[in-house]
Amino acid sequence: MVHGAAIPRGVRLGLVLSTSLVVLSLAGLLALRWSMSRPALPVFGQVPAFQMVDQDGRPVTESDLRGRIHLVGFIYTSCPDICPAITAQMAGMQAELARAGLSERVHLLSITVDPEYDTPERLAAYAGVYGADTRTWRFLTGRPNHVRSVVEKGFLVGMEQVPTSERVHAGHRHADAGAGGHSEHGEREAAPDYRVEHGGRLALVDAEGRIRAYHDGNLLNPDDVMAQIRLLLAGR
Repeated sequence: MVHGAAIPRGVRLGLVLSTSLVVLSLAGLLALRWSMSRPALPVFGQVPAFQMVDQDGRPVTESDLRGRIHLVGFIYTSCPDICPAITAQMAGMQAELARAGLSERVHLLSITVDPEYDTPERLAAYAGVYGADTRTWRFLTGRPNHVRSVVEKGFLVGMEQVPTSERVHAGHRHADAGAGGHSEHGEREAAPDYRVEHGGRLALVDAEGRIRAYHDGNLLNPDDVMAQIRLLLAGR
């Protein structure tokens, strides 16, 4: 053997690849060991049966959630306060999942709490404002009574229409417009507009459709969510 001789390029590449595989294997084992040392997440309930449509008008049911983890939020497009913050946090989570290479295994879902106003077209425009990749982040709407039942009874998130003198829904005639009163001159007054009071938490749903965690959508900690997602991916 000649001392100082250069190692052939093919051998060098083989050594680099072997070293990389060892490092990745060790990282995987450490991640698995970490996840197994953590307690399993509790089960808060099961996603109920539902039939809605997404921002493209495609039907979506609870069975479409099976096989993937989902982070589910509750918003409406004309919301003036908490919804923009929630949606911005979810946009950050979509970017975080993409960086971690988990976009195919973990999807996002936003369900409107104002289905009377939020048509698929309005949801599509709203998704565009936040740069949502709708291949992995869908926005759902449906029949008002059905949506309310799914949100309140299924996800345990409250929602309620509250009349307001402010103009929340531009160019929209409220379904209860016929309930407007009369002025002192006998003229019918327009029914008030409304806002939707609703819970701001996000639900983390496992691949079997079970609700495993809740998070404050306004003050979301991405590290906490990612840690729980890794637990679910590890079967915890």
